[in-house]
Amino acid sequence: MVRHKLMIHNKTGWRTRDLRKVFTAVYRTVRKTEGQLGHTLKITVTHSRGMFSGYAYLNSGIMRLSIPSPKFAPAGYEPGGLDVLQLAWLFDHELAHCYGHQHKVMGRLNHASYASPFNYPYLEGVTVAPVPPVIRDRANIPTARAARLSARLKAWQDKERRAARAVARLKRQLAGYARRGVVAA
Repeated sequence: MVRHKLMIHNKTGWRTRDLRKVFTAVYRTVRKTEGQLGHTLKITVTHSRGMFSGYAYLNSGIMRLSIPSPKFAPAGYEPGGLDVLQLAWLFDHELAHCYGHQHKVMGRLNHASYASPFNYPYLEGVTVAPVPPVIRDRANIPTARAARLSARLKAWQDKERRAARAVARLKRQLAGYARRGVVAA
């Protein structure tokens, strides 16, 4: 079985691992009817202020999806969650373009009402969560910086020792040539 390569460039506040679950599930289902896509699928996911939109190039593997940012998720969404069915529909729609389909032949896939549990039953229980905020302890910042500097210093000292050994070895080799009467140019 050929593994399909899926590259996701996530510029949003949603977890890439969760987005990949949705995209992979939809692609596996589409692949059963459409066949293997001949391109690496390159998906750029950006955020918007509450709307789902996207575009994809015909007969390519390039698509861009704009999805609501965790900050601007409309009322009615699960707290801290993304509408997975809407995301699946958007990806499915843009994937159809990657397969070469234009709007006039895509039928119901052109309408957001297609995003229902009936059409995506395999996504039941799948959630897309926001990336948790990084909490930094301000008191430990100087300690962490000092540890990084210490590690960098050790690495440079190791390089310095290796360089000194390399210079000594080259000098010995050059001295061996000088003993044999060979002069360097």
